[in-house]
Amino acid sequence: MKEDIPAEVRKLIYRHIDCSEQVEILVLLSSAPDHRWSVEEVYAQVLTSADSVSQRLEGFCTQGLVVAHKEGKDRVVYQYQPARPEWDDAVRKLTLLFQQRLHRVLEVIYTKPSSAIQSFAEAFRIRKE
Repeated sequence: MKEDIPAEVRKLIYRHIDCSEQVEILVLLSSAPDHRWSVEEVYAQVLTSADSVSQRLEGFCTQGLVVAHKEGKDRVVYQYQPARPEWDDAVRKLTLLFQQRLHRVLEVIYTKPSSAIQSFAEAFRIRKE
């Protein structure tokens, strides 16, 4: 049932998502794009672990889905701000699917090809230049 998950959502999952915690964090941050979230605020919503939430947020910063802002001397807050407009569209679609078809989203996450296999396959993909 590949077709019930749009290609752009699959691509987002393959490139940026390794677990349901990441989806929960993205859904949360994208639900209030103007809000700047502390690790503690995100943790209070997703209830995994503060260390894991912090790692996920930093990973999203590296990937260009979230930006970090320094507030004061030691405080860092995070804001949903995808570097590419198509990522925002994919996250919106992912959010709907996560709410309506949770089992399918989880299936795509946990059965996706390993990054090594995916990189190998992408090397042979014909691209428009």
